[in-house]
Amino acid sequence: PMTMALAPSSDQFLVTLSASNAVLALDPNTLAEVGRLPVGNDPRGLVFAHGRAWTYAWLDDALVGFDLPVMKGQSAPAVSVVIGNDPTPLEVRQGQRMFNDATFSKNKDFSCNNCHIDGLTDGLVWNLLVDGNVNTLAFRNVGGTGPFLWGGQLPTLFDFSREVLKLVGADASGSEMELLTTYMQSVTAPPNPYSAPGGKLTPLGKMGRAIFESAGGCTACHSAPLFTNKSMVDGKTKGILTDVPSLIGVYDTAPYGRLGQWASVEDMVAYAAEFTG
Repeated sequence: PMTMALAPSSDQFLVTLSASNAVLALDPNTLAEVGRLPVGNDPRGLVFAHGRAWTYAWLDDALVGFDLPVMKGQSAPAVSVVIGNDPTPLEVRQGQRMFNDATFSKNKDFSCNNCHIDGLTDGLVWNLLVDGNVNTLAFRNVGGTGPFLWGGQLPTLFDFSREVLKLVGADASGSEMELLTTYMQSVTAPPNPYSAPGGKLTPLGKMGRAIFESAGGCTACHSAPLFTNKSMVDGKTKGILTDVPSLIGVYDTAPYGRLGQWASVEDMVAYAAEFTG
């Protein structure tokens, strides 16, 4: 669910199902499903205007309007208007749709975006693959940072794509896994909100970089430009070898650590200072 709203008539509670490409209508009292309408790839937002409900099919670049109430058996919205011209390369867009689409999984109930929301993180610890209980990592600037998983078991992002698709029961071809990998490699961090205009370091940032590169000893593991040495180390989770994560975009990907031990960057830095002496 991405957006929820009560219809103006109060007879239906509407939910945009981001990963299922539909709008779900519920009875507002019992929450029983009373209708479901396909509206395009990754619907987000709900607005009521001109006698209709409207949502934005994000990965179709389309504003979609549909009549109320939503009824069982409806097959198409009343109107769909394409907005703008997305310059994203086709193969990246195709991979992004797979990443966000739950219908691609065996039971049509789980997408990559469930955990890695818009390439970020759900902030939870899972035990799903082969490295035990681990904190969900973001995919920003993930290209070239292998190996992958906290335990470093997978050498390439393609291997990671294959394992995740097997996890959700998707019967994917090699070309589909390539598209998924291409999308994940395209996810980049937005401009750092703690930097000056143009991405320049603030005076405090310059002081922090000096500590990071010298007295703090941080670059032994988190070296530029990807801020990871791409190695397995006996890290902060005692007794377990850990793949060094990149620090790009670290400002809004909490929690931190293999087990999500630290709720804030400040907590993580305080422990890192103690860890490195």
